[in-house]
Amino acid sequence: MNIGIVGAGGEIGVGLTKFLKSNSSYKIIPITRSKSGQKENCQRICDLRNPHQILRALEGIEVVINLSGRTTGIEYEDFYIDNYICSINLYKGCLKAGVKRIIHVSSILALLHPETAYGQTNALTDKFLLSQPPTDLSLIILRPSWVVTSSPKSIIHQFIKLIRLSPVLLVPNTGQVQPLFEGVFYKFVRQCIEKTIKKYDHKIIYCVGFEKFKLNEFLKLLSEVIDKKRLIFEFPFSILINLAKIGAALFPKLSIDFEKLQIQKSDRIHSEICPELEIFQKPAKEEMQQIVASIRSNARKPY
Repeated sequence: MNIGIVGAGGEIGVGLTKFLKSNSSYKIIPITRSKSGQKENCQRICDLRNPHQILRALEGIEVVINLSGRTTGIEYEDFYIDNYICSINLYKGCLKAGVKRIIHVSSILALLHPETAYGQTNALTDKFLLSQPPTDLSLIILRPSWVVTSSPKSIIHQFIKLIRLSPVLLVPNTGQVQPLFEGVFYKFVRQCIEKTIKKYDHKIIYCVGFEKFKLNEFLKLLSEVIDKKRLIFEFPFSILINLAKIGAALFPKLSIDFEKLQIQKSDRIHSEICPELEIFQKPAKEEMQQIVASIRSNARKPY
């Protein structure tokens, strides 16, 4: 089966590509905007703003996993083009190219924070996809929460460095999140590839973990896993916002995404957990141990 991963060079894309390649019946074709992503012989370069490039990139592909999109930025137009217009172009390209299934990875913020540029443009995309008439193209929309990965691009690396450097940590009082660990998400995506979950065809699946964490709780768990227990204290979130405003005023060229920052203040929780996803989940500590083990195995210096 030929599977095209659009956005294969991103944080989730790198790990998902590696995971799916372990299945010998899959031929994985990374599709990226430039050669700066995964350097492989089968890699295809495609700018999703160009419909002709999309058709060439999709030649012979049966399943498309769309991980592309903009997560940070200042200008709404950038989000609109990269998240909405490009996803529409890709969907139309899949129809013309005879792709059998598209797995579109959106975000839970499309539901919880539609007032932000990121949340709104994801919501617009999902609405467009769901409004299309039935065709031979199967569609599944995934709205994950925070997918915790061992990728070099993951913020986990910064968290580990922070924990190792200081015996005392001061962190903002954030809202709760339901992190979904990479192994769980990758296995569920594989299930979406291998068989049609008919009740979810042309529907949205919320991909969330069953445990809830504030930032201080998440860092406490991580510190335990790497055997570096730390004292962790919270400070009001408003202080973080004020510090960011001061930084932006002092350094005008500093690009601070205040919308993304404000999101961290509120809970990002979804009450329903997809049963087909839940079967892959283990306690967060076990999942975190696997993440850390993966990071250690790929580290140049011993942890």
